[in-house]
Amino acid sequence: MANTGDFSNTYTLTSSDNLFEFLKARGLPDDMAADYASAKPTMILSKKGDQFSMRRVFVDDPNKSHDVRFELNKPFEEIRPNGPTIKSIVVAGDGKQLIQTQTGDRDVVRIVYDFNGKDLLSNATIIGTGISTKGVFTRVE
Repeated sequence: MANTGDFSNTYTLTSSDNLFEFLKARGLPDDMAADYASAKPTMILSKKGDQFSMRRVFVDDPNKSHDVRFELNKPFEEIRPNGPTIKSIVVAGDGKQLIQTQTGDRDVVRIVYDFNGKDLLSNATIIGTGISTKGVFTRVE
């Protein structure tokens, strides 16, 4: 079970791999995918009671900011940056890990968040396609 006290924090994206291609495959237009792929958002993770919050803040354009609130093992809806509403569920993985599954009309995406003490490692895969992206978010001191 994930230990939420170990990763409730603020992180900044320091590197990403294949994000533009991943976003295009998810249906974002080229200009929107390029804009998101070049950004370095801050991710704020917190927990109050059973409620988690995962907020991505884009300093250059607050309109791109995205806030997801959820409880472990409970399905919820979220709105993707390009508008569609998708179904999601987040479960605790082994150790310090959260695993999110997003199901939309065109794809299913699995995102694994690994917390290693200082960094938050994100690995997202579009199931059945082999298309994935990796990101490293470094904890803000």
